[in-house]
Amino acid sequence: MKSSARILVPFVLAASILVAAPCAFAQAVSTAPTDTLTLIGRSSWEAGFLSTFNFDRVPVGARMSAMGGAGMALAGGAEYMSLNPAALIGVERPQLESSALFYSGGSTIQTFPELLDIGQAQFLQSKDYRVSPSTKLNYNNVSLGLPLVILGGRGGLGLSYRREARTGEGSEDRAILKGSFAAGQEVNYGREDKPEDGVDAISVGAARAFGNFLDLGFALNWQSGTLRRNESYGLSQFGFEFLSGGYTFSQDVSGFNVDLGGRAHLGRLNLAAAAQMSHDLNFKNGFAVVRPVPEDLTSTKILAFTHLLDNTLSIPTAIGLGSSLELGRRLTLVGDYWIRPWSKADITRQEIIPTVGFSNPEDSTSYFVSLATADRKETFNAGLGDANSLRLGLEYALHSSGRVRVPVRLGYRTEKVALTNTMIPAGYSDYAGMIDRYFNGSAATEDTLLEAARYSNLIFRGDPVKSTAITFGLGVDIDTFSASLSVERRSYDVDNFYLYGFNPDPAFNATFPSLTAVTRHILTIGLTSRMRF
Repeated sequence: MKSSARILVPFVLAASILVAAPCAFAQAVSTAPTDTLTLIGRSSWEAGFLSTFNFDRVPVGARMSAMGGAGMALAGGAEYMSLNPAALIGVERPQLESSALFYSGGSTIQTFPELLDIGQAQFLQSKDYRVSPSTKLNYNNVSLGLPLVILGGRGGLGLSYRREARTGEGSEDRAILKGSFAAGQEVNYGREDKPEDGVDAISVGAARAFGNFLDLGFALNWQSGTLRRNESYGLSQFGFEFLSGGYTFSQDVSGFNVDLGGRAHLGRLNLAAAAQMSHDLNFKNGFAVVRPVPEDLTSTKILAFTHLLDNTLSIPTAIGLGSSLELGRRLTLVGDYWIRPWSKADITRQEIIPTVGFSNPEDSTSYFVSLATADRKETFNAGLGDANSLRLGLEYALHSSGRVRVPVRLGYRTEKVALTNTMIPAGYSDYAGMIDRYFNGSAATEDTLLEAARYSNLIFRGDPVKSTAITFGLGVDIDTFSASLSVERRSYDVDNFYLYGFNPDPAFNATFPSLTAVTRHILTIGLTSRMRF
């Protein structure tokens, strides 16, 4: 999946190198004072803190994951409740299940700018740019399933605690930079992005069979969690870091939604439909501590405490259709298709009133932006693209006799997710030029700057991100115990600004925003165990 990025200062790092590198070679130590600021922020979506957050649900359970995330039409354990609550009809004995996921991966650099014009007739060269996705271990699901008689008919009950969506996938970026300054000596650029935690869900679901033809079910999901993200970046030479910055971000999330599902039995063919109903996701208590990269070793350091606005994101209804076909006793084919119209998602928060201008009317470098909030609310489009997912899989029993069954599983998934590419709209490629035109009286440029101040990251959202995944898995069922292993290799492209930085002062925004394209390959290993009683 490609992630949207912030316009907040890829330039500042290059400008910092230009001024500070000669001091770095002397191993200088900064003794500059620190200014502490308290700022009014936008929503976390607009500020870019959630640029890697994808609320499309993570497949639950190794069996489902090994078949590409498909299985809506199968009767399964309590873990299938997140895909189709009607699948709870497959709970024939009390069962307890748990699963965990391990993430790792690599990347391939497609493009990055090797020469950047940083103004004043000077250039910045870059080489050896590389991105390494982080390694992570997460729980995925703990669930309990019980067979029940509901209104005189056969039924099932499920209770689960699961990770519904992650804050994002972390990474480490590295590059070697060289300018015409300081005899062209090289410095190392490094960035570490560490999204943490996510949205969890406590779910209660039930299903009932209506004769031998139809199963219907529902699930109630209480969503909550804390989204956290830590980002650090800096410049170093010979192991000595002479300029650094970063931020820490935290925000609480909560919501409630209802899932509905059904399954129809047509002999060896099963058909299914499910809906994850529309609801609001509430973001509260957002807070960030920002440490901008200073201009040089003697410049005043800034420690900015930013209070992010509470906001609500409307989540559109997701619709899924699925089927399964049994070919003999050993082979089962499955296929699902999901769609969620994220383009209809809106953000609601306090209205922001931006002001742009020049603190010194005679000096174009004194440009500033200030934000104030009104007492009223405003609602606007979140800038997301419609998501869809095609999932195909199969399960073949290598061994099936008595109390022992050993299935092998294969799957494929292609999808567009809720994340978007970074896009630089016409007119934003030369931020310094925009300020100069505004200084010279351009009313149209003033409107563009006010839009950037009001919505920030949202105006740089491009096309939805596409990803593909190939999956494989094995299972062992021995009487009352079963275990499943899944392995998934997912590939997706990421377009982002090259050379990350972060600075709340718009005077340091990008004067030469350039994009980099990276293909990431994420390896996910899942392990699920189940006990029946």
